[in-house]
Amino acid sequence: MLRTCSEISLNSKEQLFGTSPRVHFWILIEYSLKWEEYVLKSINISQSVKSKISELLQSNDYSRLQWIKKNKKGDNNICFYLVESTESNKIVYKKTLNRYEDILGLNSDNIATHSCRSETPLILVCTHDSYDACCGKLGNHLYEEICDESIFDVWKTTHLGGHRFAPNILFLPDGIYYGRVNKSNFDILKSGFISNRMTFENLRGRSYYDKYSQAADYYLRLYTGISDINSLAFNSSEKFDERTTCITFMIKPNRVCYRVIIEELPGSLEICPGCSDRQKKLVSQFRLLEIEKTTD
Repeated sequence: MLRTCSEISLNSKEQLFGTSPRVHFWILIEYSLKWEEYVLKSINISQSVKSKISELLQSNDYSRLQWIKKNKKGDNNICFYLVESTESNKIVYKKTLNRYEDILGLNSDNIATHSCRSETPLILVCTHDSYDACCGKLGNHLYEEICDESIFDVWKTTHLGGHRFAPNILFLPDGIYYGRVNKSNFDILKSGFISNRMTFENLRGRSYYDKYSQAADYYLRLYTGISDINSLAFNSSEKFDERTTCITFMIKPNRVCYRVIIEELPGSLEICPGCSDRQKKLVSQFRLLEIEKTTD
């Protein structure tokens, strides 16, 4: 009998693609103590700092907060990241703080500076066990296996979204979500990222797209065989009706365009959204209707 949300999702053959939350700006804050289910409410920092964090989140559309930590760390400083993940800009800014009250003095002018830029890509592994048991068990196991990667700075993180796809990882600053990751396929994902390629099998989506564009991106890559991360660029989106959307991508550098028409199938699959959820829920899946080359 299947008992966990990740087992139920996998057995149901739920699609991974088109499931990434839409995020353009990430705020990552180190907090090494235990994470409760809702960290910002329960964390032991002052209300003024909490309010400042909320203010920073509201300063940009599609922003998301992640708490991060490591098993081993050589100092007591607090790492603070602002990461921009958009199609035009993929940048990591890093600040080292002495205490959480230092956040009160942060703003976009003193974070997003050349001196704060970091060239080290990040990997976030969802290990938020108080939010979902699959993330806690499977995510922590994966983190232990990959935390010593030399090319990336690997962090444990709070809920990334879609815990039924655990283990979930996120490559930043590119904003690429992968689900159902294990050590074996992680090595494939890592090699792909280093060579600027995306891997289709475990792909949930690029977080700077909405769910329709994520699904269309996936289908077009399968159709064309293009795995290069930056070769496909979003051009336009048109909703034909409640279920059907047309997304146009341009292939660089030859500027050939493709129209991808997809259909969302609402409530087509019944799954368990999380291990603690007693009731299943209906989720949408996507179906490819048409791909055609255009002169647009």
